[in-house]
Amino acid sequence: MYGAKKIVSLRNTDSISSLPIKLEFDKANIKVNKDFLFKKGQNEDTSQEPDQIDFLVKNYYSEEIFSQFQASKLFFLNRDSDIKIRIDPSLDEVKQPVLSLLPNFFSLGLFPKITRTNGKVNFEIFSIKENKILKVYKYKVEHRIFLSLPSVILGPILPSFSERFDHSKNLKTFAIMRVAFGQFEEELAETLKQDKTLLAKFSTSEPAVYALVPAKTQNPKLNEFSNALYQELETSFLARGMKLAERKNLDKILDEVKFSLSGLTESSKNRVGQLANVDKLIVITDLEENIIQKKFKFQIRSFDVVSGKTLWSYPCEFESDIKLFSVNIQNSISETLQTLRNLGEI
Repeated sequence: MYGAKKIVSLRNTDSISSLPIKLEFDKANIKVNKDFLFKKGQNEDTSQEPDQIDFLVKNYYSEEIFSQFQASKLFFLNRDSDIKIRIDPSLDEVKQPVLSLLPNFFSLGLFPKITRTNGKVNFEIFSIKENKILKVYKYKVEHRIFLSLPSVILGPILPSFSERFDHSKNLKTFAIMRVAFGQFEEELAETLKQDKTLLAKFSTSEPAVYALVPAKTQNPKLNEFSNALYQELETSFLARGMKLAERKNLDKILDEVKFSLSGLTESSKNRVGQLANVDKLIVITDLEENIIQKKFKFQIRSFDVVSGKTLWSYPCEFESDIKLFSVNIQNSISETLQTLRNLGEI
């Protein structure tokens, strides 16, 4: 059984209209968090459960947060939103069930083994237009994991009474993100009832126009892949209602700005934006074939044409099996597209 102490989930947001937002949630910080715990000596006692720390850290970076935002009445994801909510969790301490081992043993499992984790989940309200943080909501998490015979009976029952509890056959839990979101949602709604200036910040800009820039290569095999990848991305973006510059016109512009094999330079990003009359670029870069691993690898990046700032960047790869060429291309970008949908970028 799992619970998140000192965080109470409340849902009463009917008096506030739905707010357009984007999300920023960097799961790459999982490795940083694990390294931090390693330096503290937090993952030394893992001989019986080698994946314990991995599970515990990932609980603080659970994609359950996306489900909570998508199900919320207070928010809706919008790629033209001027507000981005940055989610910054961290597992700071793990306390192994040392003190509860003897009671658990002598009670034949009736007394639980209790693993404690302490951490935090922060939510930053960031203005894209003003390029600054407007407000930060910080929540401490004290999470408990109970392993005992009674938990087998009570575990499936307690989650129906409170979002503070989960039941699982392993260490995985959604309670941390679910309950932290519940309190953030309620607290933000209460803030916005009083702070009309902050409420007005939750607005949208004019729909952006994008230029999808293909990878540049002299390798015929890579060019074939690049064109197929372009078509797949173009279809996916158009299906999401995104406005794209026409490929025919874009190719002429790229020739004019001398689009090199190394890709667009900082100065040429702005020039392409002006000539193509677009606001943002989505660029396929670093396209290469790893012959040993039999894989294609590439990056999909988005840039703001005015500032040149990278908006997002995701690596992709897929097996270079010519018989499954089309299927592999779709699979290679599906995870990235799902991530971008979750964040409200497309």
